[in-house]
Amino acid sequence: MFFDSLKVACAQNGTSPTSLLKKLGMSTSSVTSWKNGVVPSLKTVYQLAEALGIDPAQLLESSGEALGGDSKKAPVLTEKDKRDVAKDVARIMESLQDGGELMFDGVPMSDEARASMAAAMRIGLEEARRRNKEIYTPGKFKKE
Repeated sequence: MFFDSLKVACAQNGTSPTSLLKKLGMSTSSVTSWKNGVVPSLKTVYQLAEALGIDPAQLLESSGEALGGDSKKAPVLTEKDKRDVAKDVARIMESLQDGGELMFDGVPMSDEARASMAAAMRIGLEEARRRNKEIYTPGKFKKE
């Protein structure tokens, strides 16, 4: 769950989710909804991750090290996996741009929106790769 990952990341940085939100000038009432399973927007995830000095994917992961690591050993992406994901994201973004001007609600998509879309795809592709590793090499990731 997002909140659990945020709580662990905050603890590792010597703060709390509420204190972090106050520091960023965000509403602290969001903490309650996150405790109930709501996942914030990607923009918020990126702001939180940047303030904590971590990869946004860490906040969106729902198992393994982000939650304390005691549930099971989580698959880890190698540098090659990360390079392959980056190539996939670049290929997808290029094919989208080759199809014409990207639009959002009838307005050309900004560079910031394109970067957010690419980052969201990266997170999704990395998580898919982790899950595939777990499915297709399950002996490595059993509970200890």
